[in-house]
Amino acid sequence: MPVYQVTAKDRAGETRVTTVAAGTDRSAAAVLQERGMFVLDVKRLSPLRGRAPGDLLRDLVSPVKSDNLALFFRHYATLTHVGFSPPSALTKMSSRLTDVRLERFAADASARTRSGEPLSAAMRMRSLMFPEWVTGMVATAEQSGRFDDLLPFLHRELQDAGEFELSYRLPLVYLRVVVVLALVLTTAGALVANGVTGWLSAMICRFLPAVVLVQAAAWGVRGTMRLPNMRPTWDAILSALPGIGSLRRARALRCFARAVEALYHADRPVHDAYLNSMSVVDDPFVAGGLRRGAAAILDAQTVTQALAESRLIDTRILNELLRLETAGKMDEFVLLLVRDRDAALTAAVGRAKATLWGVLIVASVLLIFAGATVGLASVMHGAVSKSIEMIQEP
Repeated sequence: MPVYQVTAKDRAGETRVTTVAAGTDRSAAAVLQERGMFVLDVKRLSPLRGRAPGDLLRDLVSPVKSDNLALFFRHYATLTHVGFSPPSALTKMSSRLTDVRLERFAADASARTRSGEPLSAAMRMRSLMFPEWVTGMVATAEQSGRFDDLLPFLHRELQDAGEFELSYRLPLVYLRVVVVLALVLTTAGALVANGVTGWLSAMICRFLPAVVLVQAAAWGVRGTMRLPNMRPTWDAILSALPGIGSLRRARALRCFARAVEALYHADRPVHDAYLNSMSVVDDPFVAGGLRRGAAAILDAQTVTQALAESRLIDTRILNELLRLETAGKMDEFVLLLVRDRDAALTAAVGRAKATLWGVLIVASVLLIFAGATVGLASVMHGAVSKSIEMIQEP
């Protein structure tokens, strides 16, 4: 959601400048007008402006880890729970976090919240640091007035995201080992023909620049994917890819179901929780389905009918959900929805890992075979060259 800088006069005649997250400039102005302020100017802000080039590059290439974000919200939840105001909690956190970028954000967000801005608006100004679903859930918590009840949800989801990221580090390490082994085999001929000095020269002058270029290209693609104006396009592309798309949809739906559960346990009706939990979804396919369901809720239909309209839940589960909703057993309704999405995500992760390892094994066999073939050819060429030199010597 865009962020706007709004200049307005309060009832005392003092000019105030604040930031507001809203869909349009008119919506941003309306937020201040509802507070009894006279709006003078509305300007859309870019989260990329005003950032140091080094910090911006680091956010693009190396996003903040989910574990560090989980720790951030854990500290914030603990401090606000024991009576600290949001600005005071953020000020205290600015000197206690292990991630330098989050320390800087806490100091900046403390000043913004002290002037009356919500934390979600400050997070949107650092959209490269915070995933969209995290910012959306913070905004939902602020609007619902049950911030303390929903912060543990964020902590749990971010911990799960950290474990999910950790589970895919082993395949990346495996791929890098295979690439190094293929390079060693490829350059075996240079080692035989030219000795260690010639081999090092070939590695430094030929292969090392190629590896650096490949890594730079990977960082460039990752940075482009994280740019705010490019993110919707990349999300649509990733959602359409086989395997990756189904995994993203399963994760988005599980996050939605858990957000519904968190809001329901914070004393929000299930249909209200459905509408508010849509902000945590970052997959365009799932978001579109949930919007279809939201239209059904606004037409005073049941939550089960809304889920049916979304076409994201199996018919077997829908029938059971309908039975529970008709009987008024909403606790069991929410529990079944979460368990079904947990099971669906577990199955999707299993399929994705099996596919990924299959692709990696095939790719590693091909790389090692190609490296061994090129290496053997270079070894034979080096041996023949040495033999010819020995024969030609007087």
